[in-house]
Amino acid sequence: MRRLLPEIRQLEPAAAVYALNAPFAADPNQHRLASKPRGRELSRVWYELPRARFYPRREIIPAMRVSISHVRQLIDHARRAHNLRHEQIFILAFSQGCGPALQAAVEEEAATKQSLGGVALL
Repeated sequence: MRRLLPEIRQLEPAAAVYALNAPFAADPNQHRLASKPRGRELSRVWYELPRARFYPRREIIPAMRVSISHVRQLIDHARRAHNLRHEQIFILAFSQGCGPALQAAVEEEAATKQSLGGVALL
């Protein structure tokens, strides 16, 4: 993300960029990378992975609830701190962060009746 900031600032000097870390430390029993931290940095997760390979949406959403709330709070903070309209806010999410980011965008639109500018999931 740090390498992208100069390019973003060149395209849009008034852009505000926030980069969230996943809120939870990874469980070494569930995540193979958690048992091998990179330097002093611990592996982080957005939610605990289900034991089964695929979970129905009704079961995975509760597991993501804290992370969804985390993303929605950031949307609200960015909106208020920079006096932004919803359509001026874009979310970019990667890997496990895609689920909470997408659900946060869906819930934000349902609650406010306003769509975000966009959501990119990688």
